Amino acid sequence: MADPTTMLSICDPIHIVLVKTDGLGETTLVSSHFLEWRPVLTNSSSRLATALELKGTGGLHNTIFYMSLIPPEVFG
Repeated sequence: MADPTTMLSICDPIHIVLVKTDGLGETTLVSSHFLEWRPVLTNSSSRLATALELKGTGGLHNTIFYMSLIPPEVFG
């Protein structure tokens, strides 16, 4: 695992993709979101809790979900 300084130099966000698969196995994109994760490295509580609203594509509805990012060293 990289140290926080090295991780802060990584510019890639987390790409969250929500897909729907029907009974026939056909997959449809529902939503996509790029999450900036690096603030968790500088947060005083060492975790990031956020709510994301994923806007649906086409006739699909918006989806709201909550997530927490906790670095592995918090558990160690």
